[in-house]
Amino acid sequence: MINKIIEMLLLSDFYGESENIDIAKGKYKFTTSIKEQWKQAQRKRLIEKKLNNNG
Repeated sequence: MINKIIEMLLLSDFYGESENIDIAKGKYKFTTSIKEQWKQAQRKRLIEKKLNNNG
């Protein structure tokens, strides 16, 4: 069951779909490389943009 969930999370980025998905995709992850920091910042920016458009 866990393997299926992980496979589904790898299919797409799922920006702003759910708080649980954001956490699973690394919302609070301590990043160690520039590439990971860029991805995390992009995720945060797109989540905020989606929330601003809906609210």
